Amino acid sequence: MGEHNVNEKVLLDKTLPSFPPSGRAFALKFGLQVHPKENIFLVSQENVRDVDGKRQVKVEEEWKDVPEGKRVHVLGEPLASSDCAVSLVLICQYANTTIAAREPLVGAHVMPVEFGRFDYEDMVKVCEQSLPGRGLVVM
Repeated sequence: MGEHNVNEKVLLDKTLPSFPPSGRAFALKFGLQVHPKENIFLVSQENVRDVDGKRQVKVEEEWKDVPEGKRVHVLGEPLASSDCAVSLVLICQYANTTIAAREPLVGAHVMPVEFGRFDYEDMVKVCEQSLPGRGLVVM
């Protein structure tokens, strides 16, 4: 019997479902998210209190002291940029491209993947230095 060349790609395509499925489109883009640094808890006003000079937060109906090295910040009050970080994230766009949809239905969500976390003020400084006329190309 003669030997046959096996095209593994063809076999995989027959074995696995395609993504995106038929009638759907998929795209990825990068985005930036601003969030508090890891040592800062954001809580609503009704879930924070001071007892004997110590800050406490309400966790599942129980008041607990804020751990050493952590800070509480009330939601809705501006947080200093020095207390923030910027994360590079992936944003997934998914669309229904079938004729039955009449107009494309498009959704988007942030993938649970973070590609880097940067100090907010450092990120602004680097971006500002890269503007034309500043003489710096950031790689």
